[in-house]
Amino acid sequence: DSLAQGLLRRSINLFLLKIFIAALPTFRFRRIRIFGVLFRTVLCSLMAGLILMRTLRLRSLLMIIGCLLAAYNAVLRIPFRLSGKTSLNQPFLDPDNNLAAFLDRKVALFFHGQLHTGALYNVTHDPEGLLSSASALATVLIRSCAALVMRDIHLTPAGKFLVPALAGANSLGAGYLWHRTFPINKNLQTSSYVLSSAGWSLLSLAVLYLLYDVHQFEQRSRIAHSIARPAYIFGANALVAYALSIAVHKIGRFIHVRHQDHSISLRTFAYRTTLGRRASTPLSSLGFAAAYAALIFLPNLFLWYRKIFVKI
Repeated sequence: DSLAQGLLRRSINLFLLKIFIAALPTFRFRRIRIFGVLFRTVLCSLMAGLILMRTLRLRSLLMIIGCLLAAYNAVLRIPFRLSGKTSLNQPFLDPDNNLAAFLDRKVALFFHGQLHTGALYNVTHDPEGLLSSASALATVLIRSCAALVMRDIHLTPAGKFLVPALAGANSLGAGYLWHRTFPINKNLQTSSYVLSSAGWSLLSLAVLYLLYDVHQFEQRSRIAHSIARPAYIFGANALVAYALSIAVHKIGRFIHVRHQDHSISLRTFAYRTTLGRRASTPLSSLGFAAAYAALIFLPNLFLWYRKIFVKI
């Protein structure tokens, strides 16, 4: 009961944080986007937590993952006919007339009617919508399975490398094979996308475990230590980094300044007067993104050295 209460309390706190960030910077609640990364985090972490409280058996978790992915494939493939001439899932994976997009619009309409707020990232659908959270839940459970494997005291270091490596290769192969009939699509979080992205993640986990845990490259190599250190610092307060990145981005778009007889956002002004001064190129855009990441890194660096770790 205490675990469930803690899980529920964390979910509520995360959702309140999501609403706060969504309302920035004007705090006008008329068109707040209910969906989003934090909304999906709340929903999937809550559901995954409840499932893991019931069972930690890998076989059971893999069966749940398989059922989620197969069911999601089915509900996006089976044609539905609504009143009149409106049809869903025809043609297959139509960006506006699939079941996931239809439910997103219904949820947004409900919030507009009941709370006079709510907006979709896109006009007709949301990439972090309700139905696609089912496949996102499968992603969380796959990561939970990986965590259970890595914490298994009965597995040798070789086993902790081989299990995620083999699982990643199989997941990657299954994802690309499924892609032939159920295309990889990030916006819809298709089942093939879940398996292919999980495959790359598991392979990366196996390689990093081999390098940093088995061979201790961080202690042997300054380069490996330099690569790992920022990841530790970002990861120690990942929620702070995410919230700051969104808040600074939204405030930078909201504040406008005069530049060459035009009013432009502070974010655009910063880009045009620095890396994009001569011309906007893919390299200058990448450099600006790296500079922005470094800016967001600084508060996390301060928290790291002060040994402050924000938890919700």
